[in-house]
Amino acid sequence: TVVFFYNRAEVYEQLKISKNNILKLSFLNKLTLLFTLLAIVYCTSLPAYVIDNESYYIQTIKWLDKYGLVKGLANLHVYLAQQSGFHILEAALNFDSVYDRFNDLSAFYLLIGVVWSLESDINDNHILKYYRKGLVVLSLICFTFISAPSPDTAVYVLTYILIYKFLKLWHHWDEKEFIILTFFCCQIIYFKVIMVLLFILVIMIWLKYYQVKKNVSWMLVGLLFLSLFIGKNLVVTGLPLFPLDYGIVTETVWELPLSVSNFYNGITKAQAFGVSPKVITEMNAFELSQSWFFHSGLEGLLNKILLMSILISFIFLFTKKVKPAIKCVLIVFLFHVVVLFVTSPQFRFFIPLLVPSAVLSGLLMFKLSHKTVNFLILTFLFVGLIIATFTGLQNRLTD
Repeated sequence: TVVFFYNRAEVYEQLKISKNNILKLSFLNKLTLLFTLLAIVYCTSLPAYVIDNESYYIQTIKWLDKYGLVKGLANLHVYLAQQSGFHILEAALNFDSVYDRFNDLSAFYLLIGVVWSLESDINDNHILKYYRKGLVVLSLICFTFISAPSPDTAVYVLTYILIYKFLKLWHHWDEKEFIILTFFCCQIIYFKVIMVLLFILVIMIWLKYYQVKKNVSWMLVGLLFLSLFIGKNLVVTGLPLFPLDYGIVTETVWELPLSVSNFYNGITKAQAFGVSPKVITEMNAFELSQSWFFHSGLEGLLNKILLMSILISFIFLFTKKVKPAIKCVLIVFLFHVVVLFVTSPQFRFFIPLLVPSAVLSGLLMFKLSHKTVNFLILTFLFVGLIIATFTGLQNRLTD
């Protein structure tokens, strides 16, 4: 709110520019935007597919609405310790005093992302132009997620846009864009701490231009969000870096016992590998990898697709034609993969960096025409809508 009022003239100017950009969209892009808007409204009316909606999303947001952050809340139930910064934002903006079913902030993030992707920048090269439009790939997943107040959609959309801004800043310094890049990065990490490696991209840009522009104001943004993250965790769990503990002891009366925190981390990791918490302690790295790859059902299929994407990204690192900026994105993606394999390799945790890496790899492998890109956009939107419909109409877990 403070930032908005301080920059309100510029904010209003940007809103006017965005309005004009939407009016200037081609007829096909306007139809695409209208279809997406209707699809989003439809998908948010479906039963929530994400089981976390019933297990802790609704309870967390309702608690925050009524009582806010309460000391030691995690001791009531460890799931309430998982509250994301997104859930705090959702509780602040769901206007529950007007209507008690406004939990559609994730849908709003997706809509803003699609509007952004359909706009264009005349200064973008071939890769950036089609990468921007590639955000609609996320509709395959996000149409299913937006019926629940999940932080995933916001993280997916913001990460995709962040990488676009990183690629642009790599070739041309812009102080305001760099601050925006930092804000995006901090917001993503505040929503989902597993995305912390994104900060490598911010540091890379800073180091690249440090000798010319010795700007350190971005560090204040980082410290602000770090303080919010630690403060939230200290109040709710007494563990400043929850879900990480690493023996950090605050000696607060309301601190969540480390045994409970470790148990929670253990069952989360075991679920991702498709084994029981007891069995996972007896398995070596090869056995865990094998269990992950041959995971049953849809997760097993997605894991195989993920592995193929990882291999393609790895191959592109050694291709001379790939520009350094894109290689940086691929390196961060592969580091992210390693961290997740050590902690909790759930497929949805890979998606924020997997989709941008896959889109960039696809653009490097194939030369796409304008008509082909438009066809792919509409295809992804239709397929995403169909997936959301079939998962939402009949769901034994949530009906």
